[in-house]
Amino acid sequence: MKKLFKLLPLLLALLVFCACTANPKDFEAAGLTITLTDDFAREDSLNEGQDAVFVSDDAVVSVFCESFKTLGVDSSLSEEDYAQILKLTNDIEATVMHKGDYIYFQYEASEKDADYKYLAVVYKADDAFYMVQFGTFAELFDAQLETFWGYAESVKV
Repeated sequence: MKKLFKLLPLLLALLVFCACTANPKDFEAAGLTITLTDDFAREDSLNEGQDAVFVSDDAVVSVFCESFKTLGVDSSLSEEDYAQILKLTNDIEATVMHKGDYIYFQYEASEKDADYKYLAVVYKADDAFYMVQFGTFAELFDAQLETFWGYAESVKV
């Protein structure tokens, strides 16, 4: 799981620039459906430690799924508890927060003289947890946050 967080800054450095008009587009990964835009493309070559990675000209979205069985937990573990596990396992300094029904945290990472910022949202299915991360360059994050929340609200598990 640590590779997941270390790889994301590198993924942002590999973004492909596109001047297309963005239209909603559904993507599927590991039993999850998310509506992004057609500016995004699935980049299977970049998903080391993740179930899927989607990139656009200014953002990256990654999907990570862990079954309750793999975690060694039952369905009573909450999304907030799982978010705390993610933070501890990956040595992330962040506060787990609530926005409506969503459990999330934000964090920053630096790699090769570039700063990145991420919104990590946790979802619970019948037999697994999902973490969907929305990331961009730190200086673009605030402008992208509302868009990221729109994507987060489109997730179906």
